[in-house]
Amino acid sequence: MNEKILVPSTTIWQSPKKTKAERQENYREYFIELTKTRNLVESLLKSKSATKDMRKEVIQKLNDLLRIYHYGGQVVMTQSVASLNSLDQIDVFDTLADFDDFSEYNDPYKEHDCASFKVENGETYIYKIDYFDLNLEMHSEDNTNPQVTTRVMTVMTVSDY
Repeated sequence: MNEKILVPSTTIWQSPKKTKAERQENYREYFIELTKTRNLVESLLKSKSATKDMRKEVIQKLNDLLRIYHYGGQVVMTQSVASLNSLDQIDVFDTLADFDDFSEYNDPYKEHDCASFKVENGETYIYKIDYFDLNLEMHSEDNTNPQVTTRVMTVMTVSDY
């Protein structure tokens, strides 16, 4: 795979395609989702009988926070995505944030950790979230626990995969 480049976490908030009211609504939704997810994580970590479904829901919510709001991990892109002009990059990340077409085909484990999506110009991109320890040296021992996990979302073209 090509070299990865860090994405500024402010990309989603600066989209010229969104009005000020839409950006303010994004902020509001972000804080609501962040609060819900934190509460869900806390209850899972305190639970002595967490079910598989509870764990999947937490993973899904944490992954959605990263995919939509770039919160809770690192966002990187391959050189192919980095070489796009800024408006095309914004289109990729706006489309990714709005993506909600999860199915058994593209999300069999219901974790929202990987999918392909098309942008307005018809190009297809892929995102993939991986779970690492805090030092990014090996896989996380518990991807439901943000205290021991760094999520890394890679956005790439189909040819990068």
